[in-house]
Amino acid sequence: MSIKSRCIHILFWNVVILSLLVFSCASKKPMWGDPQTGLILQYRIAQDQKLNYNVSINQTQEIDLMSLMGQVMETVTDVNLDFTMEGTGIDEQQNLSAQIKMDALDIAVSSMQGKTNINTSVLIGKSFGMSLSPIGRKEFIDIESVPKINFGEMSGEQSVKSYFMELFSELSANPVKIGESWTVQSEFTESTGNLDLLIKLESQNTLDGLETVDGMECARIQTQYTGTISGSGTQGGMYMTLVGDLESTATWYFAFKEGLFVKEIEKQSLDAEIDLGDMGVLPMVQNTTLETKLIP
Repeated sequence: MSIKSRCIHILFWNVVILSLLVFSCASKKPMWGDPQTGLILQYRIAQDQKLNYNVSINQTQEIDLMSLMGQVMETVTDVNLDFTMEGTGIDEQQNLSAQIKMDALDIAVSSMQGKTNINTSVLIGKSFGMSLSPIGRKEFIDIESVPKINFGEMSGEQSVKSYFMELFSELSANPVKIGESWTVQSEFTESTGNLDLLIKLESQNTLDGLETVDGMECARIQTQYTGTISGSGTQGGMYMTLVGDLESTATWYFAFKEGLFVKEIEKQSLDAEIDLGDMGVLPMVQNTTLETKLIP
C-alpha cells in the first residue's frame, strides 16, 4: 500500500470514528436538553398515568357603593379544589389527551349577608376531557356536560372552566437558558350568571433558575401578566357593563425531566369599573391569591 493510500485509509477511519463519537455523544444528550445549551420544556404524561392536583383560591372583592348606598361592599371567596388528571394517550395532532375528574370542591362566600357554603355536590365525580399540546396549549372537551356552580340569585351560575383556564401555563417553543424569556398572548371568554366577559392576557415568562421540589428538579419560572377584562350583561336583575385592567405576578415550577407542572403561586389584581347606566359607575377592586400544586 502506498503512503498516499495509507494516509487516505487512516483519514477515512478517523472520520468514521469521529462521526461515531459525535453521534454517540449526541444520542446521550437528554430529551430535555440542559441548562447550558437550553432546556427543552415539554409536557409529558403517559397513558393511564394519574396526577392529583390541589388548587386553593382566596379572593377579596370590594365594590364602592358610596354613590348608591353610602358604603363599600366587600365579598371574600375561598375555593379549595382537588382533581385528578389521567393520561389517555396521544391524539392525531400529537397532543396529550387526558381526563380531568373533580374529586372535591369547597366554596365559601362571605359578604354583608353573612357566610355561605356553596353546594357543589352535583360536580363531585364528574369529568371532562382535555387536549394539551407539548408546550401547553389546551382545549377542553365536553366540559359543558359538567353541571354549573350555582352561586345564588344575585351571582347566577358559573362553569368550572374558569378554575382551569390558567392551569398548565404555556411553555417556550424553543430551548431556553436561565435568564431567557418568552411571551405568551391569550384570549378567552368567561360567563358569570348572565354576564359575559372577554379576558385578554399577555405574559412575560423568565426562566429564573433551577430548584428541587418534592424530589424533582424543576425549572423555576417567574411570570408577569398584564391584561384587560370587558363585558356586559345582567347581574341581579340590572344591566351593566364592566371594563378593567388586570395585573398578576406568578412563580411556577416545571419538572423538565418528567414533563410535569408541579406548583404555582400567583397574586392577581383587577381594577375595574361597573357601569350601571343612569344609576352611575361603581369602582371595583379585586385581589386574588392562587396556589396550585401536584400532590405527591
